[in-house]
Amino acid sequence: MPIYEFECSKCDDIQEILLGINEKAPKKCECGGKLKKLISLSSFQLKGDGWYSTDYSKKPKSTSMPEPSTGGQDATKQSIEKPNDQNTLSALKEAFQNKSYVLLVSGFFVCGFHVQFIQTHLPAYITDEGLAPIIGAWSLALIGLFNIGGSFFSGWSGQIYSKPKLLAAIYASRAAVIALFIFTPLSGTSVLVFSAAMGILWLSTVPLTSGIISVIFGSKYMSMLYGFTFLSHQVGSFMGSWFGGRLYDLYGSYDVMWWACVFLSLIHI
Repeated sequence: MPIYEFECSKCDDIQEILLGINEKAPKKCECGGKLKKLISLSSFQLKGDGWYSTDYSKKPKSTSMPEPSTGGQDATKQSIEKPNDQNTLSALKEAFQNKSYVLLVSGFFVCGFHVQFIQTHLPAYITDEGLAPIIGAWSLALIGLFNIGGSFFSGWSGQIYSKPKLLAAIYASRAAVIALFIFTPLSGTSVLVFSAAMGILWLSTVPLTSGIISVIFGSKYMSMLYGFTFLSHQVGSFMGSWFGGRLYDLYGSYDVMWWACVFLSLIHI
């Protein structure tokens, strides 16, 4: 739940107030003065007993959360402890000592491996199997089209359901979709169905990954930590593209790469 700062025009008191997504901002202070919303660094409080309290209840040193309120009007007026002055190096060290962050980094490597291999080599695979080149063009177009809906739905779902579980479901779904594509006789229809399914799963990992990083470490070093995660994605992209071509040169087939994509998905569920 986000925390906003308001300043009273009468007593100059600055209040930190929790507001749900559908709650209206308060207009008056207790002294009767008018409250004005301030522009400040965002903060939030997680409420309930979901994955954030079971999986990430051990907060890093750089962030702190307010203690739950007992209810009533005071539930929206709580003081929060200011983060300590953690430097960049210590924040990075702390992140890579966190198992969840390491899994996110390695998971994004797999994501990059998948998308770049498919984007680079799927059209060639299609023509090698005797289908018309236009099918390859349509396959990439469908991936891009369905990626829009998949990314949006992923971000929306992450506000309601467990982000780690959704990520695991995405990687499991990728393994299933690729395996079915391998076992299904290749045709124009099978290619287009595969492309649409992969499009839904294409960049749906992004909002969930960035959201988990923000929840674990807060907003101060979020950009840097997500940057290192995305670096892993780009390394995976290079490996997927390069190995796809190299293994094809060695074996004259993409079969090894398709099964490598399935295997990498399964170990990140």
